[in-house]
Amino acid sequence: MAGASTMSEINAVTYSNAVPAMRNLEPPTAAYSARVRHLHDLTRHSESHEIRLERSSLRRAKLAAVREQIALGTYETPERISGTVHRLLDVIG
Repeated sequence: MAGASTMSEINAVTYSNAVPAMRNLEPPTAAYSARVRHLHDLTRHSESHEIRLERSSLRRAKLAAVREQIALGTYETPERISGTVHRLLDVIG
């Protein structure tokens, strides 16, 4: 095969022939590291805030449904009362 290279002819990548930009990297400054940590904390805080809002919204929806059932007189069913009595007897019994 004319012009084809063999594996023995391919140069290995070493530090001396690495991409120049990679050779000249300096460690991040303290200010840069602090900024990265700050952005990470903001992201974590934002995600937890969204989760709290979602839980709060679900809680309000559940509470509204229970209040509606109470207003309609459908919340206290015989099954609910029986379950509550059984749990109470387990606790005091």
